[in-house]
Amino acid sequence: MASPVLAYMGIERIVVICRVDPADAGALTAAAMGEQARGIIAEGLPQARRPVAVVSAGDPAIIDPAALVVTIHANAAADPARPGLAAVAVSVHRPGQVSDAIPLFLAAPAAFEAGSGDAAMKRALRALLLPAVVEPLMSMPNAR
Repeated sequence: MASPVLAYMGIERIVVICRVDPADAGALTAAAMGEQARGIIAEGLPQARRPVAVVSAGDPAIIDPAALVVTIHANAAADPARPGLAAVAVSVHRPGQVSDAIPLFLAAPAAFEAGSGDAAMKRALRALLLPAVVEPLMSMPNAR
């Protein structure tokens, strides 16, 4: 078992907020990405321990000090030479912490073919969310 990441102590809920640029990216939507992310996080954590909510900008849940806010940003126009290629990045932060304005961890963005269905997006999100969210939370005492 990994050592606990102290920044994840006291988390009672996980809040996911997604943004897709441009907003009219076809099948790649913030709602679809949010549901995929919610599913990945919920599958990786023990049931009923920490609820996972997908919210939109302006929701009061994003300033809850007991929450871990997971921000997912996808850019569907990442490479004009390769239309259909999307880049996705994930950052996490704790509202009300000293480092509130600075994300706790920044993982390198992952790329996927936006038009190839949900499986490609799920693989990219899994590669980012497992080490940034699930594994640190599972390293906390009494997580299982």
